[in-house]
Amino acid sequence: MDGMLSQDEINALLSGLTDTAEPEPIEDDVSIINNNLYLSDEEKDVIGEVSNICMGSAATALFSILNHRVNITTPKVSYSTWDELLKNYEAPC
Repeated sequence: MDGMLSQDEINALLSGLTDTAEPEPIEDDVSIINNNLYLSDEEKDVIGEVSNICMGSAATALFSILNHRVNITTPKVSYSTWDELLKNYEAPC
């Protein structure tokens, strides 16, 4: 076998994905947000680490373009709603 899936195998795998049930709404409660029920500390660490790697790559690229030192800091991961983001940042940012 060449490691490729046949069309019948792909169809069989995808057949279980036809559930059209609506996802349950997320409760928009500040107390739930502050108790970190959305992301565990480990999940926040992983997101922060991935963000740090991305920012490091971006800083390196920006340095090559501008030939000027670029400083980055450790990212802070937190939960925010879209409305909170719009309130906290001027447009365009």
